[in-house]
Amino acid sequence: FKIKFTAYLRLDLLYSHRDMIKLLKDMGMVSAFFGIESFCQESLKCIGKNIKVEKIKSFLDELYFDHWEEQINFNLGFIAGLPGEYPT
Repeated sequence: FKIKFTAYLRLDLLYSHRDMIKLLKDMGMVSAFFGIESFCQESLKCIGKNIKVEKIKSFLDELYFDHWEEQINFNLGFIAGLPGEYPT
C-alpha cells in the first residue's frame, strides 16, 4: 500500500542531505512545513540559525522548481518581532 503523509522538516538538514529530497517524495510525502523564522540575517543570527538568507531562498526555489514541482506543497513558519527586523 502507498501512504501519504506530511512532515515537519529542517531546511538546513535537507540541504545537507539532498538524497532525502527524492526519497521523501517517493515515500509519499504530500506536504512539508519548514520553520524558517525570518528572512532577516541579523534575526537569524540572534536565534542561532547559521544559514544565510540567500541560501534559504535559493534552496526553497530549487525544491519547488527542480524537485517537487506541484506535487508537494510546503508551508513556511516565521516569528514576527525578532531582534534586528525593525530599524531602531
